[in-house]
Amino acid sequence: VTFTGESDSRTYTGSDIELTGITPTGLLEGHTYTGLTYSAKGTNVGGYDGTFSGTVKIMDGTVDVTENYAVTKTPGKLTITKASIPVTFTGESDSRTYTGSDIELTGITPTGLLEGHTYTGLTYSAKGKNVGGYDGTFSGTVKIMDGTVDVTENYAVTKTPGKLTITKASIPVTFTGESDSRTYTGSDIELTGITPTGLLEGHTYTGLTYSAKGKNVGGYDGTFSGTVKIMDGTVDVTENYAVTETPGKLTITKASIPVTFTGESDSRTYTGSDIELTGITPTGLLEGHTYTGLTYSAKGKNVGGYDGAFSGTVKIMDGTVDVTENYAVTKTPGKLTINPIGTPIVITADSNEKEYDGTALTDSGYTYTNGVLVSGDVLTAVVEGSQTEVGSGANKVASYKVMRGDKDVTANYTFGTSVDGVLKVNPRAVTITVSDASKLFGTVDPIFTGSITKGELVNEGDLGAIEYYRINAGVEAVGTYNAALSAKFKENGNYVVTVVNGTFTIYLPEPEPIIPTPTPDIPLDVPQTGDGAMLHTIIGFACIAMAGLLGKLRRKENEGEA
Repeated sequence: VTFTGESDSRTYTGSDIELTGITPTGLLEGHTYTGLTYSAKGTNVGGYDGTFSGTVKIMDGTVDVTENYAVTKTPGKLTITKASIPVTFTGESDSRTYTGSDIELTGITPTGLLEGHTYTGLTYSAKGKNVGGYDGTFSGTVKIMDGTVDVTENYAVTKTPGKLTITKASIPVTFTGESDSRTYTGSDIELTGITPTGLLEGHTYTGLTYSAKGKNVGGYDGTFSGTVKIMDGTVDVTENYAVTETPGKLTITKASIPVTFTGESDSRTYTGSDIELTGITPTGLLEGHTYTGLTYSAKGKNVGGYDGAFSGTVKIMDGTVDVTENYAVTKTPGKLTINPIGTPIVITADSNEKEYDGTALTDSGYTYTNGVLVSGDVLTAVVEGSQTEVGSGANKVASYKVMRGDKDVTANYTFGTSVDGVLKVNPRAVTITVSDASKLFGTVDPIFTGSITKGELVNEGDLGAIEYYRINAGVEAVGTYNAALSAKFKENGNYVVTVVNGTFTIYLPEPEPIIPTPTPDIPLDVPQTGDGAMLHTIIGFACIAMAGLLGKLRRKENEGEA
């Protein structure tokens, strides 16, 4: 008996295909079999040999007659052939509203894939950004899988692209003009900022400008100009926006700009006339601004400091507009300093001299540096000095002043050290002449006399009691002594005294002529003592007669000799 397994050719279905039929050949009529199964099974295209399983039992009714058979098993074969299953891959189609970003449809809908089958390798894109229609495209090679088995060959693939349609949006965008409160600056203030609200990322705008402009305190509404164009790169996407323009406002508030008006300060030299500073220097005024209504004066005449003072009410103008309210004004007065004339005036007291006359020598005269006093100023000085006695004394400038009319303007000048003069009293020249005198030998000296023969005394007694005397007092030898008579007086520095000495003569009486024997070795005018004195006396008397005869001749011929 032969048991033949089923053989068949089937078309791929994507599911398991199994042949299980057994055809017995040789079984006797009425006999049946059990216990034997058969399977030729496969899913994918190919050939699949069948196999038997179990132990065949051949029955005749209820009697097992297997032993009476010689059993042969002949397996069959399952052949699965390629199918051509229609499958369509349809690309996604949709209508989307413009968003400003890329919109992409990537969906693929397969129609006809057998259950459990999947596909890979196929992608799809219908992509766009701006308003319009964008056809989709497939890319890649589709592979249809049944688990891990590629069953693509069993399919007849169709790809049907879809389409992306992007419709116009109405995205609300607001362009808000800048609003701000600014402080007055003196120049035009302009707000130009525009803040867009609602623009999609990456979008920009052009063509729209804005200005809220003003200069002085107040409110200024902004205005837009131009037509806005909204761009996505180089693409105009304005149509996708619902544009609103909202102007802002510029508010200019009062400033408090610090400005200082500084009065002129200067140092000037005394001129004798009024000096006035009137300059005002503004610091902090904005460019183009001017001021009126404010004056200034620092005025003086004489040496000293004179604080300046402002008068009037300042008004600050920008052209014809009064902008004073925008300034915090400070007035800083200056100072006029008048200095004395720097060239020093030197006053020189006069000098003088005279011969002593008992009265004081004074001189109130003076001179001073020329060319320094300004016209109308008069300098007077008090010079004090006195010299009565012989000698020199200073003639000093005791005080001085410069007057302009009845006003003392001395302080407007610089004075150097005054130069003293010299008051000199010279000694008075007086000559005392002593009268010549004589006496007879052996008699007492006479009273000597004399007189002031040149000059005169200022006061009697300035030289005291003048005493006339013999310089060689005690010499009694006969003879004539030149300049032997002189004068004594009280020294007085106010005089230069010259004494003209007188001549003193000692003479003998005139006896009878006797020719004496002279003793020439003993000088008669040399005083002697002791025995010498006695001898001297004897000889003297012995020579009287001779001396009487010769005396007159000797005085005439030999004056000054004894």
